[in-house]
Amino acid sequence: LGLRDHVNGGFFRYTVDPGWRTPHFEKMLYDQALLIPLLLRAADVLQEPRYRFAAREALDFLLTQMRRPDGAFIASLSAVDGAGEEGGYYLWRPEDLVRLLASEVQRLAASVWGLDAPPQHAAGSLPVLAREPAQAAAELGMDPETAAGLLDQARAALLAERSTRSLPKDTKALAAWNGLTLSALIAGARAFPGGPYREAAQALRGYLVASLWDGEELHRSGSEQGWMGEATLDDYAYVARGLRDWADLAGSDADRALARRLVGLAWEHFHDDAGWRLSADPLLPAVPAEP
Repeated sequence: LGLRDHVNGGFFRYTVDPGWRTPHFEKMLYDQALLIPLLLRAADVLQEPRYRFAAREALDFLLTQMRRPDGAFIASLSAVDGAGEEGGYYLWRPEDLVRLLASEVQRLAASVWGLDAPPQHAAGSLPVLAREPAQAAAELGMDPETAAGLLDQARAALLAERSTRSLPKDTKALAAWNGLTLSALIAGARAFPGGPYREAAQALRGYLVASLWDGEELHRSGSEQGWMGEATLDDYAYVARGLRDWADLAGSDADRALARRLVGLAWEHFHDDAGWRLSADPLLPAVPAEP
């Protein structure tokens, strides 16, 4: 329940309690990228529309909150806000709700998101799904369509207030995580034809090929000062898979050939008789397992 951001989509890194209500408030790119295809697959297999909705919310969160102007995606959003408060960017005190929401909207939002209980954190409460909107509407004597509109009003008001808050970001673009994100965007493009996800995937594919591939080897990250860090097995594997997925979607033989080349380079750099290693020059020697 607390793993997902119910106001703006996307997923926190993990929860710290067995009931999954209290997150560690950091948002990582790789979590979004791995969960989106999983949710879309689960929605199809289990015939559960909520999973499809959560996947689309996460896709839109990626495009609005984690995408860079060059088409790549940043690594993470901090758990600590600009004022040094753990989770402060996402939390709400009762007086915030009174100030931001009309009384009818406040009652509905408090019921749906569990904001009518005492705050769980020093900076306030995290909206979680305490009741289905239809159930809350029935309990409050509201028409379901009216309640849906009021909940959209509440979400818009909280997002507007959030925009005045500060949240540090790790803005570097990592090859592996962006490779995973390319696959996630392609899954989104297949699930939601006509949406913005294919265009975003094409731009990300362009960034990976033009900015992190030099024609001979892949680089882990890049900046205006040049490439940063040596690519690892993860980088080669996930970028290759992303390019293969793009080749399947776009019918691109060139991208399929590049994906195969990256896989071949991964074998050369990271595999020997002892098996796979994460980096070409590990800090510690690998010790083969006993047979």
